[in-house]
Amino acid sequence: MRLFLFFMIFSQLPNLVIANPRKSVIGSDGTGFFVNYCRVLNHIQHCRLNNQIPVVYWNESSSYYDENGYNGSLNAWEYYFEPVSGEKYEITDLIRRDSYADSDGFSTVWDYHQYVDNFCLCTREDRKNFINITNGQFGNWWTGPNNGKHLYDKEFRSFINRELITPYIKIKANIREKIELFYSEQFVGKKTIGIHLRGRHLYGILPFVPIEIILEAANSLADENTQFFIATDQQPLIDQAKRLLKGNVIFYDMDRFEITTSPYPGVPKLHPKLGEDLLIEAILLSRCDHLVHTISTVSTAVLYLNPTMGHTLLY
Repeated sequence: MRLFLFFMIFSQLPNLVIANPRKSVIGSDGTGFFVNYCRVLNHIQHCRLNNQIPVVYWNESSSYYDENGYNGSLNAWEYYFEPVSGEKYEITDLIRRDSYADSDGFSTVWDYHQYVDNFCLCTREDRKNFINITNGQFGNWWTGPNNGKHLYDKEFRSFINRELITPYIKIKANIREKIELFYSEQFVGKKTIGIHLRGRHLYGILPFVPIEIILEAANSLADENTQFFIATDQQPLIDQAKRLLKGNVIFYDMDRFEITTSPYPGVPKLHPKLGEDLLIEAILLSRCDHLVHTISTVSTAVLYLNPTMGHTLLY
């Protein structure tokens, strides 16, 4: 009898240590939605290179986590997306929070100053659309390597879209329906310039580009048949866009605030609906004819979603 019990316990030890040694789980932290989205892309690439099965589990560390769940799930990733594989997170699984996918510096997400540090890697044609307003005064608190695969390189963005987004990242059906409804009602048959307006960064680590200059750049791209799609979490920026843009201004109907709601470690949790709204805005931005933006992971993700998209960066 003792021998039988010993055998039963011993046979279960692998399950007590880790459910599937080929499975690798990525978590989240208290930073922004698309910072963590891009880390998921890194994780998928890491798993592709190491013959592992990717799993995404955004728990209470996520800025948008709600203990009651949202959209039919307790996993904050699955508030918005389908699972990236057939595997699930189990309590015995280790959770990775690495920023980089591999030791060669491959990454879909950068710290702010790295965008500017690596502009030299862009083609002369790419750099025509980079407008320096702030002289690039960035806080240098990130120690990651400069990336030989620049995220403003269309070939790199196309790789991300083709190999990491399209096969693995599936938006939940009810959210897709909201996107398609807005697109069909507001976009179809119209030239649309997308503008991401983030306002001032919460902690001042990103130089501020005046909104008037961003809107002036958008106006310079427009003709009499152009409309402008504004993505922002701040109502005053919508109001300013309506006053200054030379064309019809459209935006997704959602809760907006006086100042930014950009999450950061240590600040209160945001309602999961705000993450959904941000995702919808980003998808709609990716369907515009041209993107006008400053440096942010939102605009970075948009360019991965539409790697051939023309864009104007003000920094």
